Amino acid sequence: MLAMRAIAALAVGAAMMFESWAFVMPHQDPTDTLILVNKTNRAPAVPVTLVKPNVTPTREALSENIYMQPEAAAALEALFEGAQEDGITLFATSGFRSYSTQKAIFERKLETMNEKAANASVAKPGYSEHQTGLAMDVEGLSSLGSGLVEDFGETPEGMWLAAHCHEYGFILRYPKDKTNITGYIYEPWHIRYVGREAAAEIHELDITFEEYLLMVRGGLFLACMTLLASPCTAEMLDLSALGEIEEAQTFEEDALQKEWTYPISYELLTTSDYIVLANRENLLDEDYVPQDLTKDLACRKISSTPIQMRQTAADALCALFDAAQADGIYLYAHSGYRSYRTQKTMYYNRLEKNNGKDDGVVAYPGSSDHQTGLGIDVINKAGIGKKFTTAFGETKQGKWLAEHCWDYGFIIRYQKDKQDITGITYEPWHLRYVGVQVAQYMRDNNLCLEEFTREWKEAVAEYEAAER
Repeated sequence: MLAMRAIAALAVGAAMMFESWAFVMPHQDPTDTLILVNKTNRAPAVPVTLVKPNVTPTREALSENIYMQPEAAAALEALFEGAQEDGITLFATSGFRSYSTQKAIFERKLETMNEKAANASVAKPGYSEHQTGLAMDVEGLSSLGSGLVEDFGETPEGMWLAAHCHEYGFILRYPKDKTNITGYIYEPWHIRYVGREAAAEIHELDITFEEYLLMVRGGLFLACMTLLASPCTAEMLDLSALGEIEEAQTFEEDALQKEWTYPISYELLTTSDYIVLANRENLLDEDYVPQDLTKDLACRKISSTPIQMRQTAADALCALFDAAQADGIYLYAHSGYRSYRTQKTMYYNRLEKNNGKDDGVVAYPGSSDHQTGLGIDVINKAGIGKKFTTAFGETKQGKWLAEHCWDYGFIIRYQKDKQDITGITYEPWHLRYVGVQVAQYMRDNNLCLEEFTREWKEAVAEYEAAER
């Protein structure tokens, strides 16, 4: 613990030299409970799975606002039970928030204060911890109805939370007098799940999450352990040595990045089977069947007929549907995995109906996204039992999908003005799972899957040619 305190002291010292929230954590794993989201570290992914913890919301109207990742939800339930055993009654106010919800909250703040003040009290959309599904705003019985205010920290519930939340894997994310480090004002009601080990260390060392990550992941931990192992005392450590080490690490990272410059990693592009392209030039085999298909989707469907998807895509779709519902949008799954044989029947039925002409409405057998197990048709309630039309893109459900599907790893597979490339007419209802990083990159660069595939394959070919 002495060594850890020395390291923590150096992390604090480093944090005091600059706004520590301004450092960027590279290559974060979206599933990591220690993922850093703050003013300079964007939420890289929406959690694939969200559940509602079995705790009491501040009021019933907020019952759909308290979703969390499963591990964090279980820990919150244990925390509330522990508090109750000590005579403390807590209420959950706000857990997972979608990008659009955070955007609305931030914009409301701007209506009442200037941007600088708003930035200190509310995260900008895309930079909120609530988007991770690991954070929860909590209120107590003695202050119920007072809202989320600093005085909560002086209530019995606020003091209990500060003293005990680490025992359940949570930390007070924005402590008092740490705004220069966290970037946010004191929020005694906001707890963040990081796991019991990290929470215990953060509590014991009395440091912020940023300082903890600087200590264990920002180069400081390895540097300090190396120096502590040498014949010197902790008092001999200084920040100038750490600066040289960080400079060397930065040089090494830059050198590595020069070898592969494409924004998405070489490993992901060459190993992921979520970015498989199925079209007339890239036909799937007649006997191609994904091995991890679900028996049925767990989210809302048009009927009780089973709909299959690959497991990861199915989980992401459920998270998307949950987030949509939190925004007052109700979506329905219509059609997922189709076998080659089913697609063949549909295609030739369409040809017969259309006098032998392929009008781009039904994909050629082997070229269908549905055969990958990653494609899904999604509609609104008004569209159940009716013919799909491009008008869906103008409904509030279609617009919500077009804005948010990317954050859950989905793309609009057959986009408007891309028919000449995809060979299929505009289908605002057809989603395709490719993974969050790829989906967001395609959105930001206005790429359809054909364009993205051509782009990344050229990058890989150039890289491998240079290696040879």
